[in-house]
This record gives sequence, C-alpha cells and structure tokens, in this order.
Amino acid sequence: MGDFTLRLQITDGALTVGIGPHPAPDLVVERQNDQGIHALMTGATTPGQALADGSVRVEGDPALLHRFVEAFRF
Repeated sequence: MGDFTLRLQITDGALTVGIGPHPAPDLVVERQNDQGIHALMTGATTPGQALADGSVRVEGDPALLHRFVEAFRF
C-alpha cells in the first residue's frame, strides 16, 4: 500500500479512517512483502498462514488479525 500508515477505527459500529498512526492501537498490521496484505485481504491466504510465513507482522493481540480480516476483506 506504499509507505504510509492507514488508521482504521471502529467505535460503536461506526468506521473512522485516517492517515497516520493511532495513539493507542489495539492491533498494528505491517506488510513484510509486496503481496502480504493483498493476499490476506483477498482471502488468498489466511491470517494464520500470513503470520506463519512472515508476509505480515502484527503488534498487539494476533487473534485480532482474524477479526480485522473478516471486517475488511475485499
């Protein structure tokens, strides 16, 4: 997605999107290769596979990656 930080926040069912880091994120997802996030978000790979093969890295509770993918899969 390039060299920027995309911030997604869901509060009481409302989505807020912005550019730049969140001051207290529950989960940070970082791509480790060009296809990591795309493969994850299109369903070509599962959250478990993406973590195991190192195509994405997370800070925070890794279990939240599954919820993130379910909410934002395209």
